[in-house]
Amino acid sequence: KPRPKPAVAAKPVVAKKPAVATNAAAKVLSTEDSLALMEKTRIPKLKFGKEMPFREICDFLQKSCGGKVNFLFAGERRNKCSLSAGDISVYDTLRVTFGSNDCRFDVHNNIVMITDNDVDKYKWVDVPHSDMADKLAQTVIPRISFKPSMTICDTIDFFRKASKPFCDGFLLQKRPGRPYPQVPPISLVNCSFLDALDVVCQSVDYAFEIRGKL
Repeated sequence: KPRPKPAVAAKPVVAKKPAVATNAAAKVLSTEDSLALMEKTRIPKLKFGKEMPFREICDFLQKSCGGKVNFLFAGERRNKCSLSAGDISVYDTLRVTFGSNDCRFDVHNNIVMITDNDVDKYKWVDVPHSDMADKLAQTVIPRISFKPSMTICDTIDFFRKASKPFCDGFLLQKRPGRPYPQVPPISLVNCSFLDALDVVCQSVDYAFEIRGKL
């Protein structure tokens, strides 16, 4: 009689980890490098259709920079534009498109934050130096995208899972009598964990601080 084949144990199902890598695998551009890349990158022929939404323009500029620079529109009023040009740099496209529509932009590392002219300048969080702050600044998220239906609680859950190897957790304080706010559409590529956390928190008027490993 033929010998029965040995039983093969089923392979364990491994849950996919959040898309997070250290800066050994990816690198976040500095503010100076981002500006240089935007000035160097040329668009041979540019045509934004009639009343093209600002968010679509941001996506176009991000792709033009090879995904190395993120463009986020945080304005509230006018959010459409038409533009045609030839052989123009990404930086000049940014300046003309938003500068002529009562908006201003601020570059921080590889994130360009675009806001209305009549609001206070976007203020990036000034995190005191610590081992945890350095780790968050050096940890690179290759790609992150939050849908409009997600609340700040949902996004913090992502950050909690993504930072589990080196962080003891996140404590989210809920405002009394209010539901958790929904975050606007946010998509970032190759940005630091610290900058992503800052963008998400400020998008719903929240703040954060680091205490030890929390």
